[in-house]
Amino acid sequence: MDAAALRAQYPVFESVAYLNAGTCGQMFEVRARLRAAYAGVVGGRADDVALTTATSDGMARVLGGLGLRRGDEVLTADDEHPGLYGPLAAARQQLGITVRAVPLADVADAVGPATRLVACSHVSWISGALAPAALAELPGVGAVRGVGLMNAFDLVAGGAPALVRRALLEERLVVNATGPATVRLLPPLIVTDAQLDDALARLRRLLA
Repeated sequence: MDAAALRAQYPVFESVAYLNAGTCGQMFEVRARLRAAYAGVVGGRADDVALTTATSDGMARVLGGLGLRRGDEVLTADDEHPGLYGPLAAARQQLGITVRAVPLADVADAVGPATRLVACSHVSWISGALAPAALAELPGVGAVRGVGLMNAFDLVAGGAPALVRRALLEERLVVNATGPATVRLLPPLIVTDAQLDDALARLRRLLA
C-alpha cells in the first residue's frame, strides 16, 4: 500500500491532523460512488440522494429544511421512536411549532387545519407480528421466499427498482430492490398484523 497516495485521498490532511481512528472518515470519493450506486437501485438520480450519519440525523435535516414556523402543527404517533421525537422536540423549542401525538391508528383522522406535517414511522417499533403469507397472492409476483419477517418476492416482468421508487413516492412504502426483479421486505420485529395488512394493500395497488 502506498501510504502517501492513500493520504492524498483525504484533502483535510492538507491543513489539519485528522485523528479519527473509527469508521467515520472523510471518504469523499467513496461517498459520491455510494450515492450513485444507491440512486441506481431506487431508480433515481445521485443528486436526489443524501447520505447522513444516521436516520435521526436525516430526519433532523429534513425538519430543518421544511420552513416550519411558530404555530404550525406537526402530528406524530404517541409510540414514535425517540429518533424522531428528539428532532421534533428540538424543533418545538427552537421554532415554536406544536407537536401533537395520537395513537398511530388514528393519525390520518387526527389531521386538522393547523397540521403542516405528519411525521411518523410506517410501522410502530413497540409491538411485533409475523409476516403474512399473502405475498404470493399479489399480482405479477412469481417466487416468494424468506424466513420470519425477512421476505422477498420476484416480479415476473422484472422492474424491481422502478417498483421501489413508486412505492416510496406513491404509497410512502419503503421496500428494497436487491436485484432487477427482486423486492425485499424487512419490517421491524415490532410490526403489527394491521400494519402488515396495510403494507400488502399498498403493494397490491402498485402491482395492479
